[in-house]
Amino acid sequence: MRGVFRASMDGLVPKKILKERSYAMNFYKIGRLVLLVGAGSLAFIAQAQTFTVVYPQSPDSSGLRAIVQDAVRELLQKEPELVANALRADQARQEQQAKDAQAASAQAAVQAAARAKIDPKVPSIGPADGKTVVEFFDYNCGYCKTFAAQTVVGVQAARKDVRWAFVYTPILGAGSKRLAEFAAAAQLQGQFEAAHDYLLGLKQTFASSEAADGIREELIVAASLDREQFEKALQSGEARAIVDHHMAYATQARISGTPVLVTGTTYVPGFVPPEILLQHIG
Repeated sequence: MRGVFRASMDGLVPKKILKERSYAMNFYKIGRLVLLVGAGSLAFIAQAQTFTVVYPQSPDSSGLRAIVQDAVRELLQKEPELVANALRADQARQEQQAKDAQAASAQAAVQAAARAKIDPKVPSIGPADGKTVVEFFDYNCGYCKTFAAQTVVGVQAARKDVRWAFVYTPILGAGSKRLAEFAAAAQLQGQFEAAHDYLLGLKQTFASSEAADGIREELIVAASLDREQFEKALQSGEARAIVDHHMAYATQARISGTPVLVTGTTYVPGFVPPEILLQHIG
């Protein structure tokens, strides 16, 4: 075997060159090092270089694998730092991709929240002219329950000028959506806050709509709901339509976990204590 190295950024591209009964294989290597051996396959990606291995005849698939293995072994013996450099480059790439994804999610959430906070179908608590915190939440979410019990209560005690807008985001299954429909049905008769507090105060979670239906009577009593209006909103689909309307905001905001908070142009994913949220509210 003899190796010929040249600069290249072409990617991993084997090229067969048949000349004077010789078999040449060019391996083009880019930014990171990956070696996959198994199930009859082997791939090698390294720093921006090219090496050529010449054999007297065209090998079969097993012979090709042996060629690549020998070439990789030779390269790593000569330049062992390629592995560390490639791993560092790959880690940096992944970190940048994560940052880019979070930035895109933040922008999408801020844009969705800007529309949701002025939507009359999105229930709110607090002064109409207050500084608004938009929360995307799920009634089955344990972090949302903790946020309501600790952060919301803490912020309300410290500030009287904060308005909360709540976007139903039932991402944890059918039970979550049913609970959101209950809140929407209460919202239609002006009793959202009472129903909201009751549902987030529940210790248990509900995997199915049938399981969630088991608390309907308790909710009607706890939130002082008109039973007939409540049932009508559920049966007619009016409550479901409100939840679906909210879910469009959640989809636009790229919500994959709850709670997600937006205040002004600040995006806050996940639970935060009241003192941190107060800093963001300004």
